[in-house]
Amino acid sequence: LTEMLYNRNIYSPALPPNAEGLLEALEKSPQGTLAVSWDFSGALAFLEKARVPLDVYLGHYPEDPRAFNALCILPTGAPARNYRLVALTDRPKWLRKLPDVDGLREIYKALSPAESGLSGLSARVGIEEIPCLAGLMALADMDLIELQAETAPVRYRKKLPKKVDPAKSRIFQMLQSFKKLP
Repeated sequence: LTEMLYNRNIYSPALPPNAEGLLEALEKSPQGTLAVSWDFSGALAFLEKARVPLDVYLGHYPEDPRAFNALCILPTGAPARNYRLVALTDRPKWLRKLPDVDGLREIYKALSPAESGLSGLSARVGIEEIPCLAGLMALADMDLIELQAETAPVRYRKKLPKKVDPAKSRIFQMLQSFKKLP
């Protein structure tokens, strides 16, 4: 999520391909396509559909500059730049739960001056921590809160209330576009 939010200025002409488009790209050439999976069940389901052999990496991206087609499960860091296509095999479940406008209102109303921890806030709102943190990032982008997401635990502080249009927040717009990914 952090990489998606911080790389929001990178031009992307279209949505990435769905799983079928990714499978077609793998069949066209033995090089240049990197499939990324968020969990083992998604990776296994993708491997069952794949009609070509793939290198599989766990916890990291391939380092080979020749960029042979591969599947990465829970990778960290950045992929090699030699890949023409890097796409998800599936969406993480939390992506569907990113807050909409009403969700942002609920998060904002649940902010407590006495407590500024993510786990307590997500429990009060009734959503998982990752979508809750995404909502906090959108609220910070709208200048409604101060957020220290780089620290553990995450800290936030409400600013003076003001009227803000979420549609003008780049982070909120991005979160809504993430919910539409194939």
